Amino acid sequence: MPIQPDAEKIRRNFALISQGYDRANEVMTAGLLRKWRVRLVALSGASPGADVLDTATGTGELAFVFEQHLGASGTIIGLDFCPEMLDVAKQKALQRQSSVAWVIGDVLHLPYASKRFDIAAMAYGIRNVETPIAALQELARVVKPGGVVLILETGSPPPGLWRTLYSAYFKTVLPVIGGMISGHKGPYQFLQHSSLLFPSGSQFLDWMHQTGRFQDSMYECLLGGVSYLYKGVVK
Repeated sequence: MPIQPDAEKIRRNFALISQGYDRANEVMTAGLLRKWRVRLVALSGASPGADVLDTATGTGELAFVFEQHLGASGTIIGLDFCPEMLDVAKQKALQRQSSVAWVIGDVLHLPYASKRFDIAAMAYGIRNVETPIAALQELARVVKPGGVVLILETGSPPPGLWRTLYSAYFKTVLPVIGGMISGHKGPYQFLQHSSLLFPSGSQFLDWMHQTGRFQDSMYECLLGGVSYLYKGVVK
């Protein structure tokens, strides 16, 4: 069973690792995370003038990829419940002369009217939400009919050698690397537990179907199941 997230503990964990978060991600994924963000934006079909909400934006990297894709024509909001992570995003935004708007908020209670956005996205955040199905419902609520919700999340490869090797990496290597870079090993120990146990692939699509909010949904398996990219078209 997935670990039941504790929102306040997760907030504290992300606050602890906020300054080293980007560097740790780059090292632990060997740069693949950058490519997967680009793939998410491509799959979104974002076109000029699109209104985009990036939830659990963290240090803003996915929001910046959307901005690079849309240029000055789009409106992009990056929302997160951890102020320390958003502080890093804002620092980077100043350096990049970015126009992304940053908002402190909870994906379970989005501060926006229904049918507000063309696209809502979340990268590596939904496994940290207390009720993922409710989060999916809320994401779909703020998206216009025909718009899309996209989720990029870790998973567990199918049984076999690759799963064994990947699990060993997550249990032993990842916490060490994350701890060395950020100075805090504990948050990455939680990461490896929550990632390996979180439903993925067709199981996650079942959650999307249970919301009753999507007319169509699909997923892409990345690197043999290390991560999954989900897309739902809103009714």
